[in-house]
Amino acid sequence: MIIAGTILLILLCLLLWPAVISFSYSEKTARVAVRYLFIRRQILPAPKKKKGSGEEKPGQEKKDKEKENPLSRRLSVLRDLTLDDWLELIPRLAEQCARPVRVFLRRTTLARFDLKIAVAGEDAGAAAVAYGRWQAAVSNLLGALGRLIRLKPRRIEIYPDFLGEETVVETRGEIRACPLAILSAVVQLALIALKTYRTACKRVRLRTGAGAAKGQTS
Repeated sequence: MIIAGTILLILLCLLLWPAVISFSYSEKTARVAVRYLFIRRQILPAPKKKKGSGEEKPGQEKKDKEKENPLSRRLSVLRDLTLDDWLELIPRLAEQCARPVRVFLRRTTLARFDLKIAVAGEDAGAAAVAYGRWQAAVSNLLGALGRLIRLKPRRIEIYPDFLGEETVVETRGEIRACPLAILSAVVQLALIALKTYRTACKRVRLRTGAGAAKGQTS
């Protein structure tokens, strides 16, 4: 009993420990990395592959393509849907997906967010006008983000650079979400997708059956 409780406690801690996506943009270079516990993987710039790691044997790629993919065979039923079917299924799917996505986003945090923009222009007047536009755009963007996720900006700095030749943007931050929230959202979206897929299959079967019956009567 004690061992089972300990295992459950460890699993709960792992599910509640946040996964972190750290990002930065500076000097026209983007950097993105994913971190969870002591595991860290760099996404951008893409790590260089070791020589020979991506090589395939001659004809191997052709053989893989020739193999029948069960998933693609199941999804082929979607090709038989008409435009009317799509126009009815897509809004319903979007409506059903909205709630789990909204709940997940509210549990996601943008932390340690820094933004620095040095606004330049052809002359002082152009730089001042561009500075006002950047201020309005950033304000609207942060307002929209704040309604979607938990936003914790650390430093937002926008200023006109009358001596600069081009506008310079630098930013960094961390997107945090616990695996439990990610797992919950994925399961709910998967169930919604499965339900929609079954509805699509039913529509195609009914249409095919009706067409076959009509052909027999004629």
